Amino acid sequence: MGMSNKKEAYEVIRKLSAKGFEAYLAGGCVRDELCGKKPTDYDVATSAHPSDVEKIFHRTLSFAKKYGVTNILFDDKIIVETTTFRKEFEYLDGRRPALIEFGTLTDDYIRRDFTINALYKDIINDRIIDLCGGMNDLQNKILRCVGNPYDRFREDKLRILRAVRFSGNMGLDIEAETFNAMKSFKKELCNISFERIHDELAKMITKENAVKCLRILNDTELLDEIIPELSACKGIAQSPEHHPEGDVFVHTLKMFEFPEYPISKILAFSMLLHDVGKPLVQEISDKITFYNHEKKSAELADTILRRLRFSNKDTNEIVFIIGNHMRFMNAQLMKISILKKLIMFETFKTEIELYKYDCFVSHGKLDNYEFLLKKQEEFLNQKALPVPLINGKDLIQAGLNPSPDFKKILGRIYNMQLEGIISTRVEALSEAEKFKS
Repeated sequence: MGMSNKKEAYEVIRKLSAKGFEAYLAGGCVRDELCGKKPTDYDVATSAHPSDVEKIFHRTLSFAKKYGVTNILFDDKIIVETTTFRKEFEYLDGRRPALIEFGTLTDDYIRRDFTINALYKDIINDRIIDLCGGMNDLQNKILRCVGNPYDRFREDKLRILRAVRFSGNMGLDIEAETFNAMKSFKKELCNISFERIHDELAKMITKENAVKCLRILNDTELLDEIIPELSACKGIAQSPEHHPEGDVFVHTLKMFEFPEYPISKILAFSMLLHDVGKPLVQEISDKITFYNHEKKSAELADTILRRLRFSNKDTNEIVFIIGNHMRFMNAQLMKISILKKLIMFETFKTEIELYKYDCFVSHGKLDNYEFLLKKQEEFLNQKALPVPLINGKDLIQAGLNPSPDFKKILGRIYNMQLEGIISTRVEALSEAEKFKS
């Protein structure tokens, strides 16, 4: 479906108003404009019932007529979502009302989640309609539920996570009663589908102020319910020499202070889970060690991502990146052939970003990172990896008996090619001769 533009939304409002109905811009678009941001979408709230809207506009879709929602279609796939003022009753599934009645503007604002989302813009008289102090909260950077927060969260459990996202991404402080209600509903997160938790979490940690979202998840104890494996990293001490910033959890959160947002979902979840296996492999003697923590972290990440309903493709990519996130440690000692393979690998761009923030937050040394970038530039100038000079058929023709060792032999010869030791087919065949038994 297309998104609605301001022009089309204004046209809808003018036509409805001309027929004697109340019609206003509503919710997020009003909030975003007041914050000086360009809204991604413009929604209209009106006193007109769906049947009235259908009479005024000829091209409409009503997927959710019983909820009072009518989509008005324009050319270029632009759709304006128009919702009739309504009252809502009984949220039996913790997500949607079991019953609605069409009502007044006052009925409509009371059903909304937060005061900053319960603002209306009357474009005919050029004024903001604010029935619950949303303007004041926006100005003072406060996130507050409309009415009683316990009622709002009881109606729709997803609002708990939306509160975290709005507070973090918009830099708002959560009002005390709203915060306490969020905390008291933490066990209710099991009533939200993992797909929705996935979506909200992804929006939180790929955008500006991601670290604030993570801190709120921790402070409200919601993180214990969503990713208990990450909560288990709290208090897991690390070597002060390598990690002066603090424990595993502190280290993970601190990484989110540095990226230039927005970042990809793959990078965000690789950062979030890259050390999640450390509590399981910690050993303390004269020093603190976490041998093979990257492998254990990859295993746990696989479980977590599948639980959060990530696609197989995204899961495999993130798990691969986490399982290999220590491999750049000795980059400057690596053979050119190995470096080329690492740098030309399709996940390198994300891997190198993860590596940068990991180093930056801990010991602060970026010499390996800078070396890798320099090598990447050199290799890119040489274009893609070359085609191997010889293959298995050539080995047989050279008189070698087919065997499982072919892969090793071809690998060694290809590495010599990448290192620049050999450069012709004749030289490659000559090397192959040496492997004759």
